[in-house]
Amino acid sequence: MLISCGSDDNSTERFITDPRDGQQYKWSDFNGTAWLTEDLQFNGKATYTFYEALSACPEGWELATSEDWKALAKNSGGYYFYETTVGDPKEGFTNLVDASGFNATSDANYWTATPAWEESFTIRSAFVGFFPADYGGIGNPPAVVVGPNLKSFSMRCRCVKKDAANTGAFEFQSGNTSYDFSDYFNYSETNGVLTIHAYHLDGANDEEWIQLTINLDDFLADGGQTASGHLRYIVTEELSEFSNSTKTFIAEELELSITDYNTDHIEGTFSCILVESGNNSSDTIPVTNGTFSVTLGN
Repeated sequence: MLISCGSDDNSTERFITDPRDGQQYKWSDFNGTAWLTEDLQFNGKATYTFYEALSACPEGWELATSEDWKALAKNSGGYYFYETTVGDPKEGFTNLVDASGFNATSDANYWTATPAWEESFTIRSAFVGFFPADYGGIGNPPAVVVGPNLKSFSMRCRCVKKDAANTGAFEFQSGNTSYDFSDYFNYSETNGVLTIHAYHLDGANDEEWIQLTINLDDFLADGGQTASGHLRYIVTEELSEFSNSTKTFIAEELELSITDYNTDHIEGTFSCILVESGNNSSDTIPVTNGTFSVTLGN
């Protein structure tokens, strides 16, 4: 349920009520994105692992991505990202913790829905930290810092209003087994490359997910129905704070066809042989009848 009052400026208090537990949250618009201006407290829980965070937001809202946080921090002053300084991270800290009504918690970390980087996305995701003092020599505190952390860690969450257009489905079939990775879905489109992340959240297998990268420029340049791409299938068998046991399958002989593409929508089919990327491994998964669809939010 959404209760709205007053105008659309940030000084106006607007509220949502989470129907799951009756918790009420304030929200405001920041540069065109609707943010909860309170930390998530689903069933009284203040911190979440990465996979808990993915499905913790109220209906109609979703875990903010790294790009959501970067845009917010940049427009609020600045942030640190690895060794790169964007704007004034101290000003970003001050505005988001105190001055803007965003009410970030000082000396706290927040999960994002974005994998940390290509090589480590099986065990790490990007987070945002609000550091009032020195933290491992990162930046010049106080500051907003964007970086990677283990998905098993517990952190706070902030939700953004879900774009109704940011939807999709991803599934494939191997033998008599069907795999559906559409429970939690996000994507990004940068410089003609579409990257789809499709998670399967069912408690016991929350660590299984898919990443598909499609070069749309190839598709548009050819004027046909094929495009180049990469597919990665992750099975995390065990994840602890200091170690993980995962199987990562990379697609070989990937045949990717786009059956429908316009500025609002893309869908297609694929087949491949998924080969475990570990040394001396012979595990393979033949994929048939693979399908994907994305409703683009541009």
